[in-house]
Amino acid sequence: MNEAVRSVDVECPIEHMYRVITDFESLPEFVTSLLGVTVDSRRNDTYQVSYRIKVTKEIEYTLELKGSPPNRLEWHLLGGEFIRGNDGVWELEALDGERTRATYRIDLTLPIMVPPSVTRNLAEVSLPLMLDEFRVYAEKTWKSNGGGHPR
Repeated sequence: MNEAVRSVDVECPIEHMYRVITDFESLPEFVTSLLGVTVDSRRNDTYQVSYRIKVTKEIEYTLELKGSPPNRLEWHLLGGEFIRGNDGVWELEALDGERTRATYRIDLTLPIMVPPSVTRNLAEVSLPLMLDEFRVYAEKTWKSNGGGHPR
């Protein structure tokens, strides 16, 4: 697939958005493609996280994620099935008021046998949908908790 990049503006402060994206255990509550998430290790702002997702089939993989709160969370693939490479970053930028621009960059490598239509669907449909799911959840939790933790 090579690299795909999408951004979304979110009506919440940058610190809240960072908490949302690093609250890994809560992600399956609002990201429809996620079936399960397990935090295998957490040391300061470095995480090893295993994901189980459903795209055209169920896939499991593990990422190492390194954060630079509240602006950046980057990752790379440690291992898994089907996916050959998964490197990326969340970049968060504080906007005026209590708004954040969240940019998601991913460089995903799938097996050669995957049809181009599947990789195109990931970039053109799945990525914007996932970003919108993050936006809706972050805004809802910011408003409903009076600016508190996303849970």
